[in-house]
Amino acid sequence: MIRAEQLSKSYGRRLVLKNLDLQAYPGTCTVLLGANGAGKTTLLRTLSGLSKPDTGSITVNGLDQAVQPDLVRQQLGFFSHETLLYSDLTVLQNLLFYSRLYQVPDPDTRIETLLEQAGMTKRRDEPVRSLSHGFQQRLALLRTILHDPAVLLLDEPTRGLDRSALAFLEQTLLDSANSGKTILLTTHQPGGLQLPTHKILQLQDGTLHPESLPSSRSVNGEEKNIAYRSRPSSGSGLAGTEGKDTPSDYKDRASGIVVSGLEKEEILSGQPAGGSTGTTGSKASAGTDTEEPAAEQNTAAASASDHPPSNIWNTIAAIFRKDLAVELRRRQLLASLLIFSVLILFIFHFSLELLVKLRQELFSGILWTAVLFSGAIGFEYTMSVEDRAGGMDGLRLAPVRRPWIYLGKLLGNLFFLLLMELVLIPVSVVLSGVDIVHPGFLLLLLLGTIGYAAAGTLFSVMSARTRTRELMLPLLLFPIVLPLVIPGVQAGSILLAGGTLGAVQNWINLLIGYDILLLATILLLFDFVVEE
Repeated sequence: MIRAEQLSKSYGRRLVLKNLDLQAYPGTCTVLLGANGAGKTTLLRTLSGLSKPDTGSITVNGLDQAVQPDLVRQQLGFFSHETLLYSDLTVLQNLLFYSRLYQVPDPDTRIETLLEQAGMTKRRDEPVRSLSHGFQQRLALLRTILHDPAVLLLDEPTRGLDRSALAFLEQTLLDSANSGKTILLTTHQPGGLQLPTHKILQLQDGTLHPESLPSSRSVNGEEKNIAYRSRPSSGSGLAGTEGKDTPSDYKDRASGIVVSGLEKEEILSGQPAGGSTGTTGSKASAGTDTEEPAAEQNTAAASASDHPPSNIWNTIAAIFRKDLAVELRRRQLLASLLIFSVLILFIFHFSLELLVKLRQELFSGILWTAVLFSGAIGFEYTMSVEDRAGGMDGLRLAPVRRPWIYLGKLLGNLFFLLLMELVLIPVSVVLSGVDIVHPGFLLLLLLGTIGYAAAGTLFSVMSARTRTRELMLPLLLFPIVLPLVIPGVQAGSILLAGGTLGAVQNWINLLIGYDILLLATILLLFDFVVEE
């Protein structure tokens, strides 16, 4: 079950959601209608936790989203406008990545079963970018249901689907409703999907307005009440009338009553037949329902405990492995870092004909210049991979702490920076003739690189969705890392000129202290940084 009470959300002066109330129960399907710009996407993003409401509360299966966000996210599956898939990874790699984030039991079996149901088994090793739009939408749906969530939020899931893909979507949602899951989907084209719908709501002017469903039907001259309930999942479950839908046809079909008589539930009394979990027509037309029974709340709480959120090490490892897999397929990041940084070294080498002593004094600064500018390119690149298809939203939807996401991205950025430096060091020795393979110098470089990666990861996330992120990133980043660069350059020059480790101990202590302060501050604030 998902419940929203007095939900409000605004962007600037525009109030998109206004004191909105909504309830959807297990085993039911609620359809939200609304024109473009009515706020359907905003509502689903707010319910999913991607967007924070200005006022109001959201509970999922008895769990308060504001109090237990990780457990709530475990219960949700969100089908977004964006696929939230990594285009350079294969179908299988994408599903394995999300299975690790959600700690899906026996992920190999689960993935193979879903791929077979979607007719994508033969495409398991194809990169997502090579798939058609329809197959990408199918894969996005598999990502949504991979962890068997109790609540499905679907934002216009029929966009761009052919008949085959639409049939798969209908069957998947039908099976989900029959298995007791809560389904909430949006559309502005109500005739596009045939599902047993228990409630139709119109989102207009920031509030929900019930759409009337037929509460009775005349049969052989006798007026009968109608009980709304899910259609059984037999055969394809996709049969329906042909031709263009009229408004009355749509309301009948959306409520589970097919005009052709293929599926119909009619009773003389006002109660659902056979203990149906559906609601009567008058109940379905309400924007809110009665309180959830205590037994359902207990069941929901037990369901949440069956799927514990991921732990920190699994999350960090999953994100790091994903970033590494993306680079192994693209082979662009490391090459760009090396070419740019080595080019800087060459320019300084051939433009400055210096004596050996001057080289020793200046080389630390030259090396740090190469690391700084190359690193900024790397940070922007790794975050653009996340931003390309909404990957950052995919991470934020996972039942993991937000600082863990940061640590996973930090580990990847640090790894690529250190690989670049491993190549730069021998190149620097050859070009400058300066022996920089000094334990103290390498320690300074490592401490400075850790702090630089920490700050770069943070600001790349902050600037990811700005229009001028290529400009904003260095403007935000370089002033913050000056307390790292200055000690690194000064202490490095002393060591390369023959100084001892004791002579630069204060600089080393400053680097260690600043690294700790920087990481601690970022981990405390990262929750706010990634909020929409």
